Amino acid sequence: VALARELAMLSYRSGEELDARFGDQPTASDGFEVSHPIESYLTHCGEKFARRFGPWPYLRLSQSIDLHQVDPARITAPFELVGFRPDLLVPPEDLVAFRRRAPNCEALTLIDSPYGHDGFLKEPAQLAPIFERILGACPC
Repeated sequence: VALARELAMLSYRSGEELDARFGDQPTASDGFEVSHPIESYLTHCGEKFARRFGPWPYLRLSQSIDLHQVDPARITAPFELVGFRPDLLVPPEDLVAFRRRAPNCEALTLIDSPYGHDGFLKEPAQLAPIFERILGACPC
């Protein structure tokens, strides 16, 4: 589970952000052991996640995400799509293709962010006006 989370973390953020944060220069500790600055970050993320999730719940979550399918043409309520450039998990070109098949999609907003998919967690200032506009127009 820890290793799976470490690998997944590499797709949540953009290469640009990881390079800026950790650099690319390996370090040698005793002449034989080489490490990259990002390794301790990934190890920490993996261990932290593994303390909270066992292998079976993680496998079921992963399978449910992989097997979940939405037919955009069957969505009857008006909706908007929001995505981030660059996002390795939900690339902008996938959102564009989804929108083309969704007659009730009213808008697609793509936000530039070095955080990739984690832009949804790291970019509240860019997301707030979008959500305020959408919720302000809600007849609820």
